[in-house]
Amino acid sequence: MPVRAVLFDFGDTLIFQAHQPDEAALYEAMAAQVRPLLKKWNTRIDAVGLLGDLYQAVEEAQSERRSRGLEVDGPFVTQGALAAHGFESSEEQAREFWKASAVGLPLWGWQLFPDSLDTLRKLRAMPVKVGLVSNSYYTADTRVPLLHKLDLPERLFDAFVFSADVMRPKPRPEPFLRALDVLDVGAADCVFVGDVLDVDIMGAKALGMTTVWKLNGRQEVPPADEADYTIHDLWELFTLGLLPEGNLAQAAQSPTPHADGNAERY
Repeated sequence: MPVRAVLFDFGDTLIFQAHQPDEAALYEAMAAQVRPLLKKWNTRIDAVGLLGDLYQAVEEAQSERRSRGLEVDGPFVTQGALAAHGFESSEEQAREFWKASAVGLPLWGWQLFPDSLDTLRKLRAMPVKVGLVSNSYYTADTRVPLLHKLDLPERLFDAFVFSADVMRPKPRPEPFLRALDVLDVGAADCVFVGDVLDVDIMGAKALGMTTVWKLNGRQEVPPADEADYTIHDLWELFTLGLLPEGNLAQAAQSPTPHADGNAERY
């Protein structure tokens, strides 16, 4: 049966962290977005200090929560951070503050891989659906409007699912199943592309998807049974014989190529 959909992980699959964020600039950008709320609520909390504490708490909670198959509840952590700074917020206020604090991924140091846009545009021209399934403590209604900061058009995708949407992270089945439901395709008709074996590849394979493991130049990584295919660059998708592409020779070279053996670059 022909492939009907291609799902992508996000971090280190479509985007990579080119540098660590400038924390001062990052938190000041966030603070500029939340200060109107603090003013409306008639509180004089130091926004930068509050945000530093909030995101430290989120990072500390993330590993423990995900080890138990749960996603971080950003608004809940926000409510605690606000209380610690002297403001007893409602659940609605905490959700509003959490959403307002979100900034574009370039401020976190992330950017697109060189061939991401080429790959997505070529897929968009094919009779396949395209989705994004990513672990993130932000929900899609917060994250998707910020994709333009990456110069990543929302129209290139048919579905966006972030683990916060279902409060369960990959490799749990819930994020994958939500995407399949939105796209109205079965797992057997879907290809999943991701970079983390035990999160992306094993999670997708357990549901019956065809899996493509993106190694990003990690030549030393041994093969894994869960990965049906391995690639280093996204454009290699068009050389695997999975997609409705007639001329593989033409597809073998991206208009924006980048070399294998690129672990240091990315």
